[in-house]
Amino acid sequence: MDFFKRLFRKPAPQPSASDADHAVLLHLPYPGDGLPPGHVVEQMHALQDELDTAITNAGVGELDGDEFGDGECVVFMYGQDADALWSAVDRVLKQKRFMAGAKAVKRYGQPGAREEVILLAIDSQEDAR
Repeated sequence: MDFFKRLFRKPAPQPSASDADHAVLLHLPYPGDGLPPGHVVEQMHALQDELDTAITNAGVGELDGDEFGDGECVVFMYGQDADALWSAVDRVLKQKRFMAGAKAVKRYGQPGAREEVILLAIDSQEDAR
């Protein structure tokens, strides 16, 4: 009987942007002020695929999309715990190189709540954290 209960039980619901209070926002600069060239968009989307997989595997929230403009891509990730969300994506980000000015913002609640800024180093992630 336990076998069937385990087989047919509903999975635990995942938090979504609509019911999540916390956020991690990545601010990733790119050359120029307008929209980026196609290869930069492709690189950003490939990074987002990796981040989305890490967040989903950890069960801590969701990647909600991006916004390009003014020489920066902002990636929006939401969950119920900014620290857990950061822990999931930090593993991916440590393997990457970023332009000067790249940063992550952990927000502990709705807009206007306490924030923590994490600078992402250009050559070595270890140096900035």
